[in-house]
Amino acid sequence: MATWTTLDIVKSEQYIDIKDDDRDDVLTTLITDVTARMISYLDKDPTATVTTELAQACAKQVAYEFKRRKDIGLSSVSYPDGSVNKYQVDEWLPDVLKILDRNRTIHL
Repeated sequence: MATWTTLDIVKSEQYIDIKDDDRDDVLTTLITDVTARMISYLDKDPTATVTTELAQACAKQVAYEFKRRKDIGLSSVSYPDGSVNKYQVDEWLPDVLKILDRNRTIHL
């Protein structure tokens, strides 16, 4: 079992030096936001420890949102050569969503 994620884990995902604290406020806010959304989606007790799989998914989602924080809502970019890059614009990354769905509490 693990905690949701930590600043050090997210920095490692983004290849940010652990001693570099320039982005700590942004990363901490994202960690708090993503963790709260995951807890809500999963209908989990916020004080419960989580599986390593969920902790890794949380870190991956935070790292992705950190990387894309300046282009929220951007779905594609066209280049002069005619090529197009498409970006994920859903709330969750597809592989993170699969992990969340596997761990979701269903109330009948």
